[in-house]
Amino acid sequence: MGMWEAEAVRIILGIISFFGLILNSMGIFVLFRCQISSKLTTSLMRSQVVIDCYACGILFISKAVGPRYSTPWETFNKILCYSWFRDNLFWLGAVMSVHNIVCISFDRLVAVVSPIFYKLHQRGLLIGCYIYLVSMSLFLFIPNCLRRRFVNSTCESEFAIDDIATFFAVQSYFWLFCNYMLPGLFIITCHAVVIRFVYQSPLNIHNEDGSTQRSPTGRRVKMLFITTATMASMLLLFHAYEAVRYLLSNVGLIDYASGSPQQQVGIGLIILTCTLNPVILISTTSTLRHFARSYVMKLLFRINVSRNMSSSVASVTEL
Repeated sequence: MGMWEAEAVRIILGIISFFGLILNSMGIFVLFRCQISSKLTTSLMRSQVVIDCYACGILFISKAVGPRYSTPWETFNKILCYSWFRDNLFWLGAVMSVHNIVCISFDRLVAVVSPIFYKLHQRGLLIGCYIYLVSMSLFLFIPNCLRRRFVNSTCESEFAIDDIATFFAVQSYFWLFCNYMLPGLFIITCHAVVIRFVYQSPLNIHNEDGSTQRSPTGRRVKMLFITTATMASMLLLFHAYEAVRYLLSNVGLIDYASGSPQQQVGIGLIILTCTLNPVILISTTSTLRHFARSYVMKLLFRINVSRNMSSSVASVTEL
């Protein structure tokens, strides 16, 4: 790709991330005013939109100011080199988004397979999920900060520590395994088990004519499953491009250049996932959908009343 293609990719990523920032901000507003099922489910769903909002915000700023941002202060430039260079902070959000969906899948699995245990151990499950989320995300993200070096007031794509190439050769496979393959396998397994329990569980009401219909609890379980399954499927699909390219580069079939237009396409697919997550979450969850619709109707009503009052005041003034 030439220079104009690279600039076009940068503009497209900036537009997508900007819309993602707006949509996730709206998702945060809605989710922090509603309760979805259990405390654990609500907390994890809120975490998802906050993480996705962070990822979209960081990428938007990155594309607005560029990958190399310098200041008059060399110490601050060094900090920016290890934290900001080559969309580094964006990858923290991308990793956390993946593993938060792992936690959401685990939440649905335990809720369906062992509902009594799930109700009695909400706090413990919540603490365990967040310990896993933070520790795994930092474990995968921190080594990325060592892939750049500040030399002669310039940030370069090279190892920050000498004789560490072997570590990163192993770490690259570990990243692929822990950030895509293992989460993908776990998410698929969780949803396969949930499908079996949802459609074979006794959450049905038997009518006098012999027909059956799903109880309100069963319908809520099914709707939450549809929400999480859609988000998980989109994650696996849109992260696949970057994961496959990373795998091919590790076996020497292609060159993986961080910051290249080809690599930015992978980031674009990932940020598209973050952008669409709040849309899926609100549109497939009746509680959130009803709240959003009600809030919009109230807002439109207030705007209409305000306009009518302004028109009335203007008419009286003219008289």
